[in-house]
Amino acid sequence: MARLAYRIKKNKTFHFSIKPSIQKTHAALLLLLGFGGVSLIIAGGYKMLRKHVFHDDHNLDTVFDAGGRVSLSLTAVTATSQLLWPADFLQGSTLFSKVPF
Repeated sequence: MARLAYRIKKNKTFHFSIKPSIQKTHAALLLLLGFGGVSLIIAGGYKMLRKHVFHDDHNLDTVFDAGGRVSLSLTAVTATSQLLWPADFLQGSTLFSKVPF
């Protein structure tokens, strides 16, 4: 123990002989495949639930407009507002920081 303490004081580095059992690239690949697999299982379960329990057709119309009638103008206004709201927040904070109290 005294030898280890002397080595730490002298070099100010830690040298341990513990090696990981799996490489970082393999761990990253396993995490990616694990999360991807769980996501696919959840998506498949949701699709089966919508098809067999709720008897939903799951076509493009029911996905985006919930089965209702949506006009082109409503879609355009929604898309525009979704694209512009971050700019509103940024502009508001910029003006707030420049105006003195």
